[in-house]
Amino acid sequence: MLEQWREWGNGLLQGGQFTGKMAVDGIMMLIIAFLLIWFCRNLMMRLPQSRRSKAEPLSVIQLIIIAAGLLAGWVAGAVGALIFSWWGQGYEIIRSLFMLAFGYAGLRLSYEYAIEMTSWTNRKMDSDSAAVGSVERLVEQSPTNTISPKIMDTNIIIDGRIEHIIQAGFLEGQLLVPDFVLHELQLLADAADLLRRERGKRGLDMLNRLRQLEQLDILYTNLPEAMSADDKLVQLARNHNAVLLTNDTNLQKISELHQIRVLNVNHLASMLKQQLIAGQLLVVSVTKAGKEQGQGVAYLDDGTMIVVEQGREHMGRAIEVIVTSALQTANGKMVFAKPYISN
Repeated sequence: MLEQWREWGNGLLQGGQFTGKMAVDGIMMLIIAFLLIWFCRNLMMRLPQSRRSKAEPLSVIQLIIIAAGLLAGWVAGAVGALIFSWWGQGYEIIRSLFMLAFGYAGLRLSYEYAIEMTSWTNRKMDSDSAAVGSVERLVEQSPTNTISPKIMDTNIIIDGRIEHIIQAGFLEGQLLVPDFVLHELQLLADAADLLRRERGKRGLDMLNRLRQLEQLDILYTNLPEAMSADDKLVQLARNHNAVLLTNDTNLQKISELHQIRVLNVNHLASMLKQQLIAGQLLVVSVTKAGKEQGQGVAYLDDGTMIVVEQGREHMGRAIEVIVTSALQTANGKMVFAKPYISN
């Protein structure tokens, strides 16, 4: 190719040796070169401005893609130049121009593809991360995942059963004791009446044990003194979006009117009582005589009374009985049974 350029240069300097064929060849090469430059310019102008001005570090995979594009451009240029193979001396120059132009085009296109592929991969990863993040936020914001605090009143504290429910893991969330409830327990513990004093001390002891579980906080309030304790509890539950823990049926009814959720341990205990049916076998301890002749009375752990026919003679002993019937009364369920005699 250099020899051909040198030949044309000598022909230009030595006017006698410069033929018309050389002039035609030169004009055609200039036209082809102009068209190739125009093609490369348009190709470059179609690239986004951000891609032309932004230098990004290239990964190994991107470099491989770009190198493959450059090689493909060279091959395409060499193949495309074959249409000018008839052109004798000008063919080598045309092939070089084609390889330069198509090599550049392959380089730019492969670079664009490599960058676009990386951007698509990054967008896909961001989309997946956003989807996971939205699911996590949805779970965090889900009402079923929100544990409301629990506000305890005086009688549920003195009752004491709430401690066992918490230790068993059936009650989650923070326990809140309003300052006026704590003050009421202190007044009971300092009362002159022995029964009231014992109730107050029992409640304070229970609070100390709950505090060791790190679930108990004192809720300091600034409510009007004129408000009753029940009204204060309802107001606090509304303000803190909390659940009331109480055994007070009247407080439960008032709270439910205000659409405040209430957990009543008495109701829970009632629902958890053992369901006894006729023909069921039990082992009970007869503790006292019944009202009717020969009857004995026994109690289950949940307080259910068992009337045992012909059970008086077994007083003070544990015997196996079979349930004959059950009667629901205003005071609870009464179960009738008789000693079980195996065949």
